[in-house]
Amino acid sequence: MIDVYVCATANGVKPVILLEEMGVAYQCHVVNLMKGEHRSPQMLAINPLGKVPMLVDHDGPDGAPLSLGESGAMANYLVAKTGLLGGKDARETALIDYWCHGANATIAAAMARKFWIMNLAPEKVPSIIAAVEADCLVYLQAFEDHLAQGRTYLVGERFTIADALFWPHTFYSQHFLSVGLTPFPALADYRDRLLKRPAIARAVEAVKA
Repeated sequence: MIDVYVCATANGVKPVILLEEMGVAYQCHVVNLMKGEHRSPQMLAINPLGKVPMLVDHDGPDGAPLSLGESGAMANYLVAKTGLLGGKDARETALIDYWCHGANATIAAAMARKFWIMNLAPEKVPSIIAAVEADCLVYLQAFEDHLAQGRTYLVGERFTIADALFWPHTFYSQHFLSVGLTPFPALADYRDRLLKRPAIARAVEAVKA
Protein backbone atom coordinates (compact mmCIF):
# COMPACT_ATOMS: atom_id res chain seq x y z
CA MET A 1 0.00 0.00 0.00
CA ILE A 2 1.14 3.52 -0.76
CA ASP A 3 0.24 6.55 1.35
CA VAL A 4 0.22 9.92 -0.42
CA TYR A 5 -0.01 13.28 1.28
CA VAL A 6 -1.57 15.78 -1.08
CA CYS A 7 -3.54 18.99 -1.55
CA ALA A 8 -5.77 20.45 -4.24
CA THR A 9 -3.03 22.23 -6.16
CA ALA A 10 -1.27 21.51 -9.42
CA ASN A 11 1.71 19.97 -7.64
CA GLY A 12 -0.38 18.32 -4.95
CA VAL A 13 -2.47 16.21 -7.32
CA LYS A 14 0.37 14.85 -9.47
CA PRO A 15 1.15 11.60 -7.60
CA VAL A 16 -2.56 10.81 -7.30
CA ILE A 17 -2.91 11.03 -11.08
CA LEU A 18 0.10 8.73 -11.45
CA LEU A 19 -1.27 6.17 -9.01
CA GLU A 20 -4.75 6.25 -10.53
CA GLU A 21 -3.44 5.90 -14.08
CA MET A 22 -1.13 3.05 -13.06
CA GLY A 23 -3.82 1.27 -11.06
CA VAL A 24 -1.72 1.19 -7.89
CA ALA A 25 -3.53 0.89 -4.55
CA TYR A 26 -3.08 3.95 -2.35
CA GLN A 27 -4.46 5.87 0.59
CA CYS A 28 -4.90 9.61 0.09
CA HIS A 29 -4.30 12.08 2.94
CA VAL A 30 -5.23 15.71 2.26
CA VAL A 31 -2.84 18.14 3.97
CA ASN A 32 -4.01 21.58 5.07
CA LEU A 33 -1.31 23.99 3.90
CA MET A 34 -2.97 27.01 5.49
CA LYS A 35 -2.62 25.36 8.90
CA GLY A 36 1.01 24.47 8.23
CA GLU A 37 0.42 20.73 8.42
CA HIS A 38 3.09 20.16 5.76
CA ARG A 39 5.70 21.45 8.23
CA SER A 40 4.68 19.16 11.10
CA PRO A 41 7.28 16.74 12.51
CA GLN A 42 5.37 13.82 10.94
CA MET A 43 5.52 15.41 7.49
CA LEU A 44 9.14 16.51 7.82
CA ALA A 45 10.06 12.93 8.68
CA ILE A 46 8.68 11.92 5.29
CA ASN A 47 10.00 14.86 3.29
CA PRO A 48 12.64 17.01 5.01
CA LEU A 49 11.91 19.78 2.49
CA GLY A 50 8.43 20.08 3.99
CA LYS A 51 6.65 20.27 0.66
CA VAL A 52 3.50 18.55 -0.55
CA PRO A 53 3.07 16.10 -2.22
CA MET A 54 4.74 13.32 -0.26
CA LEU A 55 4.66 9.56 -0.74
CA VAL A 56 5.35 6.56 1.47
CA ASP A 57 5.53 3.15 -0.18
CA HIS A 58 5.25 0.59 2.60
CA ASP A 59 6.38 -2.10 0.16
CA GLY A 60 9.37 -0.29 -1.29
CA PRO A 61 12.57 -1.72 -2.73
CA ASP A 62 13.51 -5.02 -1.07
CA GLY A 63 10.28 -4.79 0.91
CA ALA A 64 11.50 -1.88 3.02
CA PRO A 65 9.39 1.30 3.28
CA LEU A 66 10.42 4.24 1.09
CA SER A 67 9.52 7.89 1.67
CA LEU A 68 9.70 10.44 -1.14
CA GLY A 69 9.01 14.08 -1.82
CA GLU A 70 9.13 15.81 -5.22
CA SER A 71 6.61 14.62 -7.78
CA GLY A 72 9.29 14.05 -10.42
CA ALA A 73 11.09 11.61 -8.14
CA MET A 74 7.76 9.91 -7.42
CA ALA A 75 7.03 9.62 -11.14
CA ASN A 76 10.38 7.99 -11.90
CA TYR A 77 10.05 5.64 -8.93
CA LEU A 78 6.56 4.53 -9.92
CA VAL A 79 7.65 3.94 -13.52
CA ALA A 80 10.44 1.70 -12.21
CA LYS A 81 8.05 -0.06 -9.84
CA THR A 82 5.23 -0.68 -12.32
CA GLY A 83 6.81 -0.46 -15.77
CA LEU A 84 3.97 1.87 -16.80
CA LEU A 85 3.78 5.36 -18.36
CA GLY A 86 7.51 5.63 -19.03
CA GLY A 87 9.47 5.60 -22.26
CA LYS A 88 9.65 2.54 -24.50
CA ASP A 89 13.17 3.33 -25.73
CA ALA A 90 16.00 5.78 -25.06
CA ARG A 91 14.64 8.48 -27.38
CA GLU A 92 11.12 8.40 -25.95
CA THR A 93 12.46 8.29 -22.40
CA ALA A 94 14.60 11.37 -23.04
CA LEU A 95 11.66 13.30 -24.52
CA ILE A 96 9.41 12.35 -21.62
CA ASP A 97 12.13 13.47 -19.22
CA TYR A 98 12.42 16.80 -21.03
CA TRP A 99 8.72 17.61 -20.76
CA CYS A 100 8.62 16.37 -17.15
CA HIS A 101 11.38 18.82 -16.24
CA GLY A 102 9.64 21.53 -18.23
CA ALA A 103 6.49 20.99 -16.19
CA ASN A 104 8.14 20.70 -12.78
CA ALA A 105 11.16 23.01 -13.00
CA THR A 106 9.88 25.68 -15.39
CA ILE A 107 6.07 25.89 -15.40
CA ALA A 108 5.62 25.03 -11.72
CA ALA A 109 8.27 27.53 -10.62
CA ALA A 110 6.82 30.33 -12.72
CA MET A 111 3.30 29.65 -11.48
CA ALA A 112 4.51 29.54 -7.88
CA ARG A 113 6.06 32.98 -8.30
CA LYS A 114 2.81 34.30 -9.79
CA PHE A 115 0.79 32.85 -6.89
CA TRP A 116 3.11 34.37 -4.31
CA ILE A 117 3.20 37.82 -5.85
CA MET A 118 -0.58 37.92 -6.25
CA ASN A 119 -1.60 36.40 -2.91
CA LEU A 120 1.21 36.52 -0.36
CA ALA A 121 3.49 39.42 -1.22
CA PRO A 122 3.20 42.29 1.29
CA GLU A 123 3.18 44.81 -1.56
CA LYS A 124 1.53 44.39 -4.96
CA VAL A 125 3.85 46.00 -7.52
CA PRO A 126 2.16 46.14 -10.95
CA SER A 127 5.42 45.98 -12.91
CA ILE A 128 6.55 42.86 -11.02
CA ILE A 129 3.14 41.23 -11.41
CA ALA A 130 3.25 41.89 -15.15
CA ALA A 131 6.80 40.55 -15.49
CA VAL A 132 6.02 37.35 -13.61
CA GLU A 133 2.88 36.75 -15.66
CA ALA A 134 4.84 37.37 -18.87
CA ASP A 135 7.22 34.58 -17.87
CA CYS A 136 4.30 32.21 -17.32
CA LEU A 137 2.84 33.04 -20.71
CA VAL A 138 6.14 32.55 -22.54
CA TYR A 139 6.61 29.09 -21.05
CA LEU A 140 3.00 28.08 -21.64
CA GLN A 141 3.32 29.19 -25.25
CA ALA A 142 6.03 26.57 -25.76
CA PHE A 143 3.66 23.84 -24.55
CA GLU A 144 0.86 25.37 -26.65
CA ASP A 145 2.97 25.31 -29.81
CA HIS A 146 4.03 21.74 -29.12
CA LEU A 147 0.50 20.43 -28.66
CA ALA A 148 -0.92 22.57 -31.48
CA GLN A 149 1.03 20.47 -33.97
CA GLY A 150 -1.71 17.87 -33.74
CA ARG A 151 -0.40 16.02 -30.71
CA THR A 152 -2.81 14.25 -28.40
CA TYR A 153 -0.26 13.99 -25.61
CA LEU A 154 3.10 15.58 -24.90
CA VAL A 155 5.10 12.59 -26.14
CA GLY A 156 3.78 10.20 -28.77
CA GLU A 157 0.19 9.06 -28.87
CA ARG A 158 -0.16 7.76 -25.34
CA PHE A 159 -0.48 9.21 -21.86
CA THR A 160 2.86 9.26 -20.00
CA ILE A 161 4.27 10.64 -16.78
CA ALA A 162 4.96 13.88 -18.68
CA ASP A 163 1.21 14.44 -19.02
CA ALA A 164 0.62 13.53 -15.37
CA LEU A 165 3.10 16.21 -14.31
CA PHE A 166 2.02 18.92 -16.76
CA TRP A 167 -1.77 18.55 -17.05
CA PRO A 168 -2.48 19.79 -13.48
CA HIS A 169 -1.06 23.20 -14.40
CA THR A 170 -3.66 23.59 -17.15
CA PHE A 171 -6.41 22.81 -14.65
CA TYR A 172 -5.31 24.49 -11.41
CA SER A 173 -2.64 27.07 -12.30
CA GLN A 174 -4.69 28.74 -15.03
CA HIS A 175 -6.50 30.63 -12.27
CA PHE A 176 -3.30 32.49 -11.39
CA LEU A 177 -3.24 34.15 -14.82
CA SER A 178 -5.24 37.24 -15.66
CA VAL A 179 -6.02 35.75 -19.09
CA GLY A 180 -6.47 32.14 -17.99
CA LEU A 181 -5.90 29.81 -20.94
CA THR A 182 -7.71 32.08 -23.41
CA PRO A 183 -4.56 32.67 -25.52
CA PHE A 184 -3.87 28.92 -25.60
CA PRO A 185 -6.61 26.97 -27.40
CA ALA A 186 -4.53 23.80 -27.68
CA LEU A 187 -3.86 23.82 -23.94
CA ALA A 188 -7.52 24.45 -23.17
CA ASP A 189 -8.48 21.51 -25.39
CA TYR A 190 -5.79 19.36 -23.75
CA ARG A 191 -7.11 20.33 -20.29
CA ASP A 192 -10.67 19.41 -21.17
CA ARG A 193 -9.80 16.18 -23.01
CA LEU A 194 -7.65 14.78 -20.24
CA LEU A 195 -10.14 15.71 -17.54
CA LYS A 196 -12.44 13.17 -19.20
CA ARG A 197 -9.97 10.40 -18.39
CA PRO A 198 -11.55 8.48 -15.48
CA ALA A 199 -8.26 8.26 -13.59
CA ILE A 200 -7.71 12.02 -13.73
CA ALA A 201 -11.31 12.76 -12.73
CA ARG A 202 -10.89 10.45 -9.73
CA ALA A 203 -7.61 12.12 -8.77
CA VAL A 204 -9.16 15.59 -8.85
CA GLU A 205 -11.94 14.39 -6.55
CA ALA A 206 -9.52 12.61 -4.22
CA VAL A 207 -7.50 15.72 -3.36
CA LYS A 208 -10.47 17.88 -2.43
CA ALA A 209 -10.43 18.74 1.25
